[in-house]
Amino acid sequence: MSSRVVVYGLDNRSQGELRAICNRGWRLIGDPGVESGGETSIFLDDESASQSWLQLGRVVTIDHPKLPPWAGVIDTPWEAQLPVKVTLYNIEYLFSLRTPDVVATLNGMTGDIVAEMITQMNSQEETFLRIGLVDDDVLRQETLDNRPFWEQIVALVERAGMRMQIRPVREESRLYLYVDVLERIGRDTGYLFHDGDNANMTILGASIEGEIWNRVIGFGDESTKKGRKQTPPQFEPDSIRDFRMRSRNVQFQGIREESTLDAYTRAFVHAASRPVLKLKVTINDVDDAFGNVAIGNTAIFHAHTLYLPAGRIGWKGEMEMKAVAYDEKTNTVGMIVEAEL
Repeated sequence: MSSRVVVYGLDNRSQGELRAICNRGWRLIGDPGVESGGETSIFLDDESASQSWLQLGRVVTIDHPKLPPWAGVIDTPWEAQLPVKVTLYNIEYLFSLRTPDVVATLNGMTGDIVAEMITQMNSQEETFLRIGLVDDDVLRQETLDNRPFWEQIVALVERAGMRMQIRPVREESRLYLYVDVLERIGRDTGYLFHDGDNANMTILGASIEGEIWNRVIGFGDESTKKGRKQTPPQFEPDSIRDFRMRSRNVQFQGIREESTLDAYTRAFVHAASRPVLKLKVTINDVDDAFGNVAIGNTAIFHAHTLYLPAGRIGWKGEMEMKAVAYDEKTNTVGMIVEAEL
């Protein structure tokens, strides 16, 4: 079993295709608990590796009848002896290849600021990245510095409590890459994944993670104490009741507006106020299991033999798919799912 790998030129039009076994993954951008990015490799014979259109910096796509489409970028390292090993980076890698020309202040909602970053990237050379679906949030003021766009976009989306994904879409004969910036990525499937009898999943690991903070004061990064902005304490009463009060002061970089500082602080304390149950599982291709797999999707996960705090045994509840990986050789999907406790 292998995948059809389509390779695109710098004009994002298909230049050729090849067959290769390609394990690949998707990650939820903007979630502090998920490391962004990702990479994989394919191995090629002499005929495939000799194609003139197989070049560094080129975008590739891979489709699957049940799983979401995947896009990536060819880059180094490239192992040049047979079988040739070619490295593919998840499509967000494009953002890491560009840095801003000048330091600038950007104003707007999170989606507006991401859209301006994309415009600046495309002004250097066309990437075919486009702003996609966007949810409104509060107005922000961000300082764009000389770091790579990717580093600054991830920090922005995390601070805003938003999520981001990049969708490859073919329109006529050209590939476009739509960047969605939303409060929520994915859909509520209601599908049941379970271990035990007639299982469609296997649990590889289970842990309770995350620092808990439920009383937070946010600070700006002004250089003097006199001029430094700060918020009143932001509380999460349910967390305080369950886990005792845990206070922290957090400094946010590049914040100039009090409303932005307030919004970031509220988002921080809300996200940090409860620990998460994290499961590492493998999903089998049975019934409609694969059809319900995508980053950001929720499903019902039933794990019978977990031992949780407060004497709780077993878990059944809605969990969000944070990271998904397809193993082509075994035709299984590994994923990390989370839910607040």
